[in-house]
Amino acid sequence: GRLMNRMVGDEDSTTKEDEKQLRKEQGLLRSHSNKAREDAERQALLMSRQASIKKRAEEKKDGLVIVKAIYMIGADKFETKESERRSVTLDVTTQLQFWVVDSKLELPSSSKSQMLGFYDLTVEYLDDLIDYDSFGEKGKKQESGDKKYFFSVNSFKTWWQTYWNDPNSKKRSLHKTMMERKCVPILNVEYKLGSQLYRIVVRDDEPLILPNATATFIGT
Repeated sequence: GRLMNRMVGDEDSTTKEDEKQLRKEQGLLRSHSNKAREDAERQALLMSRQASIKKRAEEKKDGLVIVKAIYMIGADKFETKESERRSVTLDVTTQLQFWVVDSKLELPSSSKSQMLGFYDLTVEYLDDLIDYDSFGEKGKKQESGDKKYFFSVNSFKTWWQTYWNDPNSKKRSLHKTMMERKCVPILNVEYKLGSQLYRIVVRDDEPLILPNATATFIGT
């Protein structure tokens, strides 16, 4: 409607009315992301019984046990200092154990966000990087307290228009934005094979194959 027409206008002319409407619509996006997380958590709960059965069976035969698995964006470690780097994380230990078959796990070389018990973290992460009050003229990056924001109101307007007006390209557009910012979701996994503990990290667009010869041996 009128908002979309304004969005394609002068990128430097961000009015208070624009920002007010964008704040409202950003809230809708945040609500959508929260629902997606809740759905993923409910799915994980439904998967937990079968995952527990598989875990016990794997333990008995010294097979593949998922010790800890985190799907995350914005960090490359299990523990991060919130003041240093903001991240969005989802515990997917149950989900991965659920997919173990005969001491093996294979996930495709495509985004895991569409899998049962997962959801798209990038929307929530992008939302957190936007702060309307921290930008001056022409959306120049400024700092707000100890937190840095990398997306101006105008860049969000452009992304928002694509997200809602072009369903076929919204995922591609968002993925391109995140790639440019070098913040792509990763899977950080610790697993046991017998008594030996390993760790492996893969990007969202890479396959996950366990056991894996490239995994780092942690100990016993």
